[in-house]
Amino acid sequence: ALSCGAAAAAWFARLLGRPAELVVMPEPSPRPVDPRFAGPGHRVGFADGYPVLVLSAAAVDELNRELAVPVGFDRFRPNLVVEGCPPHAEDGWRRIRAGGAVLELVKPCARCPVVTVDQTTGVSSREPLATLARTRRVGGKVLFGQNAVVLEPGRVRVGDPVEVLEARGLEGTGAEGEEVGDAFAFGGAA
Repeated sequence: ALSCGAAAAAWFARLLGRPAELVVMPEPSPRPVDPRFAGPGHRVGFADGYPVLVLSAAAVDELNRELAVPVGFDRFRPNLVVEGCPPHAEDGWRRIRAGGAVLELVKPCARCPVVTVDQTTGVSSREPLATLARTRRVGGKVLFGQNAVVLEPGRVRVGDPVEVLEARGLEGTGAEGEEVGDAFAFGGAA
């Protein structure tokens, strides 16, 4: 990452009331995504392994019904939260259109202990990873949400429709050409 300079850092520090630095990932980023899943040419900047994480709001709602203390979406750091579809519907999508962007969902997101840290307080606990380990463990990994790459960049706004362009054929997750929900929250570079 490259610093955007002292002037940008000072501006953000004044705005936030604490020391800050604005950095940018130079283009092209030298960090390719795993080509076994997304194919060559896709890159990631500051995100962990893939540029976009897609998660259904209903999956978080379902998880929160199991937890003594509910958690927010921020625990999972999704870029696109889809509202109006069944829990984990994203597991059945291969390609979607969200607003003006087309995304390819390339692999389930294996969750790490970062989801156990409250993003506001910094306090860590066993949850929600312990509950997810009971309900979403596959092959020794805890899977929650879908990693995606951008096939066609475009603007995505809260409330934009999300349409399945290609499905994986999992029952109840949305058929090809079906509008499955709305963008509930979006952050990212699609």
